[in-house]
Amino acid sequence: MVRGCLHVDDVLISGDLITLSFRRFKHSSIQGPQSLQIQGACSPGSSIYVAAFLRDFLRARGAKQALLFAYPDGSPMLRREFDVALKQLLIFCGYQSSAFKGHSFRIGAATAAALRCESDAQIRAAGRWTSDAFRRYIRIA
Repeated sequence: MVRGCLHVDDVLISGDLITLSFRRFKHSSIQGPQSLQIQGACSPGSSIYVAAFLRDFLRARGAKQALLFAYPDGSPMLRREFDVALKQLLIFCGYQSSAFKGHSFRIGAATAAALRCESDAQIRAAGRWTSDAFRRYIRIA
């Protein structure tokens, strides 16, 4: 198993709820493994059904590779490669790609949690922050 990468068995989809288990990350030696739950149903006004998309993705890629994001030969997708793929996808969908990076997911998750009025402790736990650094990620206009 490649350390620090999400594996297929780190993903659990139960109905509309997606649970991602992070075994290794920046502070995992201090905090231990952490889980993040994502509601996979459509947001109001959206046609994106994340749980169904993820199920289709897992079905299409097959179970032969242990890594969640891997090439056909099983080698892991590197962070910079993910960023390039994200940029290409955003351009394809007609978005201004310069406004997004891989780290945008942390910003979006922290902002969405703040908008849902989650407590600082909940946001800190979900983002695996050990300090108040999460406050810099919240972008409410």
